[in-house]
Amino acid sequence: MSDRQEILEQIKTDIETKINPSNGYNTQPAQVIHGIVNFDDILMKPVIAFFAASDEVQDEELGTSERLRILNIIVYGYADVGLGNYSNLFDLLEDLEKFLDSSDFTYYNNSLFGTAEFTFSPDNLKSMFVFNLRVFYHQNI
Repeated sequence: MSDRQEILEQIKTDIETKINPSNGYNTQPAQVIHGIVNFDDILMKPVIAFFAASDEVQDEELGTSERLRILNIIVYGYADVGLGNYSNLFDLLEDLEKFLDSSDFTYYNNSLFGTAEFTFSPDNLKSMFVFNLRVFYHQNI
């Protein structure tokens, strides 16, 4: 299994097993999806989905057998919202940010996440957040 695939599978496992009220979070995702998902294919919400957008090689070499890489991951989420009431979406994002900043997340010491952007649809059914997660890892060369 490639380093990239291992990282992505671990992120999915971490989110599925850690983000829930019994671990001090306010929400629990009904679905965690690794890959690009069409909104119409979502069976239950709240949903956290993510996919690898790019993989950067850094100039820094770590000796003769390793190099630093950055896996850029797009993370997005959907939750049921009502007209003017986006608390479910905001709670899901807040829990995800809390998770990424904690030892619940395997790569919390080796990652950074960016500013979340929101999209609110007129019917509120497709309201969502999206942000970039950068995971730093070493590749054997």
